[in-house]
Amino acid sequence: MVTDLNINLDDADPGDTLYYLGADGIRHAFIVDATGQGVDVGGAITYGHLLKLPSLMLDRTYDHHWGRPDDPMDLIYVGTPELDNDILSLDELTNANAYRGMLVPTAPIRNELFRVAGKHPYISTSAMALTEADGKLSTTGSNNVKGQIVAFNRKGYLWGIRRVAQVEVVRHPGLDQWQIVLSTRVALGRYSASGAASGIRHTAGLYNITNS
Repeated sequence: MVTDLNINLDDADPGDTLYYLGADGIRHAFIVDATGQGVDVGGAITYGHLLKLPSLMLDRTYDHHWGRPDDPMDLIYVGTPELDNDILSLDELTNANAYRGMLVPTAPIRNELFRVAGKHPYISTSAMALTEADGKLSTTGSNNVKGQIVAFNRKGYLWGIRRVAQVEVVRHPGLDQWQIVLSTRVALGRYSASGAASGIRHTAGLYNITNS
């Protein structure tokens, strides 16, 4: 894989067995494949930034709006935990009128903080790493200081199995042991009406966000 397109290891050659080389994922869609789906914030997050992401999901060519799903729960926001306080401190959320209906005290989704526009889940997870300004991860940890938020329509992705799980027993004579090996092959499918990754419209993201 070309290293300057590897969002998980931007400035080094990743090992061939690293798990993230198995498939291009959600963040890869707006950072590499369809760069028009990404917004370089270049500063602090605003509520307007969150509201802008669905507008990027309009596919005029194929007359479909991924950002306005019939089921509001199909559009999900995921952000870095370092942005939690910044977002929850925004006037739009602290104002009593705007706040009503956005907080989800008994959220059905783990780590859900609130609902964007009162209907789309916003999830905070440590699985979303801090990055450099370009949205990619550096091998130098001190360079990874910028927050990131991605919004995606879950109908645009399909988690599949290339081969079902199988169990094998392997003998290691030198160790006088038997090893039980469970293995499977999985895949992540990403929909594009054009057939090319550059045609992805079901995902959009914000990067280069300054944490307070």
